[in-house]
Amino acid sequence: MKKILSILFLLMTLTAFGSPILPQNSNIMVKMDSTIDSNSAFDGQIFTGTLQSNMTLQNGEVVPAGSKIFGRVIASNSAGNISGSSKLAITLTEMQVDGFNYGINTTAIGFEGENQAASTVRTATRTAAVGGLFNKARGSSGSQGLKVGGALGAGAGILSNNGAIAIRAGEILQFRTTTAVVVG
Repeated sequence: MKKILSILFLLMTLTAFGSPILPQNSNIMVKMDSTIDSNSAFDGQIFTGTLQSNMTLQNGEVVPAGSKIFGRVIASNSAGNISGSSKLAITLTEMQVDGFNYGINTTAIGFEGENQAASTVRTATRTAAVGGLFNKARGSSGSQGLKVGGALGAGAGILSNNGAIAIRAGEILQFRTTTAVVVG
C-alpha cells in the first residue's frame, strides 16, 4: 500500500510541475511496419510500428509523428483445415521518444475469423446442391466472416482463403491508452 501511495504522490508531483504526460484514453494511430499473420505469429511476438500523427502531451510538448512504437501479439491461433477459427490480437507496449523507450498500456485490437467447420459445411452443401462445375468456377471456400474490434484501415485483418488473418504492413490501426504515461 505504501508503494502505491508513493507512486501516486510521484505522479501528482510530476503533474504539478508540468511533466510531459500522455493522458489515459489518448488515441495512438500506428502504421504497421510489417505483416502479422495468424498462421505464423505467436503469443509474445514483438512487432513495430510508426506513430502516424503528432501527439500533444499535457504540458504542451509533442511526441512527433514517425516515432517508433513497439507492440506484442497477445493471442494468435491459426484455423485448422476442417474446424477451428483464426484469432489474432495485438497491443502496444512501448513508445520511443528522443531515443528513450517508455512503457505504455493500450487497448488490444483483436480479429477472429469464421469457424472453419461452418465454412466447410456450407461449402459441402453448396457443392452438392449446385454441382462441382459451378463451384470450381466460383471457388469453394465458402463465405468467410471477420469480427473486427477497434481497427481502422480498409484492409486491416483480412481473412484469406485458408482462414488465416493478416494485419498487413502499412495498415493504420488505432489504439487507446489505458493508463497515463509519463514521457520524460
